[in-house]
Amino acid sequence: MQAWKDFSMACALRVLTVNCPHSNADETGNTDLKLLLCATCSTAEYARDRDAAANALDSAGLGDQVMIESVACLGGCEEPASIGLQAPSRASYVFSGVDTVSDASDIAATCRTYLAADKGWIEDARACGRLRFCLRARIPAWDPV
Repeated sequence: MQAWKDFSMACALRVLTVNCPHSNADETGNTDLKLLLCATCSTAEYARDRDAAANALDSAGLGDQVMIESVACLGGCEEPASIGLQAPSRASYVFSGVDTVSDASDIAATCRTYLAADKGWIEDARACGRLRFCLRARIPAWDPV
């Protein structure tokens, strides 16, 4: 119950967009994919986590396609840290139990797999490495008619 209360309070916070030099986001925030990092999980180590993910994305050649963004809470409080993937008209994902530093290459591999998948719906997650065992939610794309 406490986790739910903490989650509810955290959701009252606004989303913080991080000005990451490792993204192709234009001044309106548009990019191919948002990698969401839970600010509640990684409060003390956010810069380290963001830099590890950004470096892995750059190494994978994805730095210009992925914007890293901090969000108040992703609801995976029992197993921090939580991350998410989100893009327009594509599936959304939430992972928890992620060590952003040691899992950085798997995060990049998951981003690559996501971008290659039809509407972001990953059918075969083996390329995602350890993250395939950290999946908490996969939400289909919503395409308004």
